Amino acid sequence: MILKRRNKEEDRKLTLEQVTKKLADLRIPLSMVVTPTNLKTEREKFFDSDTYNPQFKYSIVKNKNDDIFKDLLKV
Repeated sequence: MILKRRNKEEDRKLTLEQVTKKLADLRIPLSMVVTPTNLKTEREKFFDSDTYNPQFKYSIVKNKNDDIFKDLLKV
């Protein structure tokens, strides 16, 4: 089996549709859109107390943004 090494010209031949798909796959950074998973319960505890400090829990969303940016840098 012979492996052919891709050159830079082949990397730059992404179609507009492929670039659009890669951009659609990007995820917004978590810090901008995250809502705590326990918001309701912490809100209730907070409003029922004068001294309670809410302890929010967040779910981590994994993304492939770094890989997508590397692919797009080739264009």
